[in-house]
Amino acid sequence: MPVISLDIIGVRNGIPFYPTATEVATLQNQITSAELGVLSSNFPNQLGFVSHVDPKTGFNQYDIAKQAVRDAFPGYIVVAADQSAYPTTAYTANLNNGITVLADIRIVELALNETIQDAMLRSLTTTIQSSLSTNYPDLKINVAATMITGNVDISLPGVLNVAGEPVDGVISAMERTSADGTQNASFHQFLWDRILAATDAKSLDLHLLNQLDNIDGLRGGAGNDIIEGANVGDFLLSGGAGNDFIFGGGYADIGTNVMDGGAGNDILVAGGHKTSQLAQYLASNPFTPNMPINAFTSITQSVADNSAGRSYNVFSFHNNSGKDRIFNFHAATDKIQIDAGINGSNITNLSSLIQHITISGDNLSIDLGNNNTVTLVGVDIAGLSAGNIVFVS
Repeated sequence: MPVISLDIIGVRNGIPFYPTATEVATLQNQITSAELGVLSSNFPNQLGFVSHVDPKTGFNQYDIAKQAVRDAFPGYIVVAADQSAYPTTAYTANLNNGITVLADIRIVELALNETIQDAMLRSLTTTIQSSLSTNYPDLKINVAATMITGNVDISLPGVLNVAGEPVDGVISAMERTSADGTQNASFHQFLWDRILAATDAKSLDLHLLNQLDNIDGLRGGAGNDIIEGANVGDFLLSGGAGNDFIFGGGYADIGTNVMDGGAGNDILVAGGHKTSQLAQYLASNPFTPNMPINAFTSITQSVADNSAGRSYNVFSFHNNSGKDRIFNFHAATDKIQIDAGINGSNITNLSSLIQHITISGDNLSIDLGNNNTVTLVGVDIAGLSAGNIVFVS
C-alpha cells in the first residue's frame, strides 16, 4: 500500500533530538490535517472511506471497502488515511534512527504526480517546523521523505458504461453525459456500488465522515448508518435502507446539502440551530448503533439560529421513506423536497399537502401516506411557507 514515510531527525548542538511521545502524537495529527488539505485542493472528486470497526459485527468497514475496490480493479491504488503514533521506545536503542512519523492518507481514488508530491513535501516540512519551533526555537529539522506513487490504469468491466479517464495521473470521478445524450454512471458512483455491496453482505452499520472538503457525496448501505457531512461544500448525504442518522455538518457549513434518509426511520439534522431539541430527543431515544462522540460535540456546540452564515439544506423524501425526524430546520433557508403523489397520496402541491399536516406541541408532522411520516421538530405551521416545499414529478 502506498504510504508517505518521514524520518524526522532533530539536532541540537550536534546531538540528535527526539520529540516526546505527546509531541509525536500531536505532530502526526497536524501532518495528517496538512496532507489532507493538499490532497483536497488537488483532487476535486475523491471517494473517502474512513476506518471504523462496526461494534455489531467486529468488521472494519475500511478493510472491506479496500478489498472490494481491489477485487473489482486489481492493482488499483488505495491509500490509507489513518495513522497511529509510533512508540518512541522503539527507537531509543539506536539514536541515529531518529523518530519516524507515519502519515497515512486514506483515500480510495489517488495517484500522485511529481507536482503534488512536491506540494505534499513542502507542506510536511512547514508543518513539522511550525509544530516544534514554539517549544524548540533553536531546533533544526531535516525531513527525508519517500513516496510510493503511480498512475491508475483501469479496464472497466463489460456491460457497464462507466466514465473515467486519467487526468494528470488521476481518475476523474465526475459524472458525464455521452455524445448520444445518455447518462453514464460515474466512476465515483460505480465504486460506491461495489463497496456498499460488500459492506451490506457483511451486515455492517456504516459510519461515514467527510474527511475531504470537496467530496461530492456519502451514501449509506442497508444497515443503521451514521453519516456526517463537512463544514463546507455542496453534498449529497444519502442513508439508504435502515434507521440512519444524517448530520449535515457543523455551523461553519456553507453550501447546499441534500439529505435523503432513504427507507427506514431516520434522523436528519441540519447543523447550527436549536440544538437543545435534538439533545432532548436523543436523551430519551438512544440511537442505534452507538453514536460517535464527535457528532454530538458538533451538534451541541453549534450556535443559535439567529447568527449569520450557514448552509442551505434540502431534505428529500420518496416512496416508503419511513418515519423520519428533521432537527434544526431553518425556515429561512431550508427546503423539503417531496415526490408528487408520494406513496399513492394526493400530495401534489401545497394545498393538498396542508391536508396532511398535524401539529403536536412544538412539532409539525406530515403524513406522507402508507404509514410514512416526516416530523419537523420545533417547527409550527406558521414557520413554513410555499418557498420551503418543493414537489418533484
